[in-house]
Amino acid sequence: MAATEFGDRTAIVRLKLQLSEAVERAYALAWAVARLEGRAEGVEAERAARDIITDALAPSPPIDSNVVSFGQRDIRSDVRSLDGSRPSDAGASPQEMLLAILKENEASVRELQTALDDYGLTVSPGNLSVILSRMNQAGLIQRTGRGLYRYAR
Repeated sequence: MAATEFGDRTAIVRLKLQLSEAVERAYALAWAVARLEGRAEGVEAERAARDIITDALAPSPPIDSNVVSFGQRDIRSDVRSLDGSRPSDAGASPQEMLLAILKENEASVRELQTALDDYGLTVSPGNLSVILSRMNQAGLIQRTGRGLYRYAR
């Protein structure tokens, strides 16, 4: 094993300091997301913040499986084909489920997460936040308040 030179040790110390600061910032951001998702303060919010950080540290899947596309015509035609009812459990995507739920009434992030879980769709809180954000940007849904969403049309 090669001896570590003084310059290398200094660089290591600096990098460790930068890493520590980055972790503190990541934790603060995760805590903020947890609070915006309606987590109560204390143990529940702390656990949610840790889960958000863990999800962020997980290896990224290949780009093709991580891309969420919201062509308005495609999704709305899928939802219209459901005759206004909730999508069937067979093959419904989280986006379709969210649209069907929000078509019926306004819902909180917690209610949406519970509904997806009830239908057997596993979506982490962090991924749900990304999906909702992208659907909002695409104009499919509207954010009506802190952690509340509704169907846009």
